[in-house]
Amino acid sequence: MSAAHADQATINTMTKLAKDSCLVGTQFYFNASANGNITFRDPTKPGGQGEIKVDAREGTGAVAIFSDNIRVVADQQIRDCMHPYVMEIFTYIKNNPAPPVTRIIKGQTVGSHAGDPAGDGNDALACVYAEDGWSIVPNSGSLVQDGQPANGSIGITNTEYNSQHFCVTYHIIRTDRGRSAQANAHAQAVQSRPAP
Repeated sequence: MSAAHADQATINTMTKLAKDSCLVGTQFYFNASANGNITFRDPTKPGGQGEIKVDAREGTGAVAIFSDNIRVVADQQIRDCMHPYVMEIFTYIKNNPAPPVTRIIKGQTVGSHAGDPAGDGNDALACVYAEDGWSIVPNSGSLVQDGQPANGSIGITNTEYNSQHFCVTYHIIRTDRGRSAQANAHAQAVQSRPAP
């Protein structure tokens, strides 16, 4: 098994080659995705009768797309032409794991305030926590200002990562005497989990 993940751009190139070689001038739709889904469809057939969907990561996927089901959708010439291209796509997908699912998560907004006399504001702790079954991607965390700090700037004093949370401690640094200062910010990070 390769350490690299299945790459959608590579699969798109492979899919385009199959379409350009076998499906030019036809109404057929053919698509494959890095998560393993392969679809072959004849849009002229009613309902789901003209569509074949298989999961390339399942052992029976390659057999299924060339089973009796596809005979309803495509003629022998198209099936014979598509076969080596589809098998190449299946092999690529099977030999490369699906890319992990990722999404950006955002923590609660917290504030730091500095009053008179001028000086550093209170420490504020902004954290974000991974959901069950997810983990924080290392070095993906950041502190995001919510609006412009009033009469000051943000100074970060500490960050903490582990697989389940990212926290950052910050404070507002005063720049004006005789005026209060305020900054609001939230922690943000990317969480991921293996593809289903």
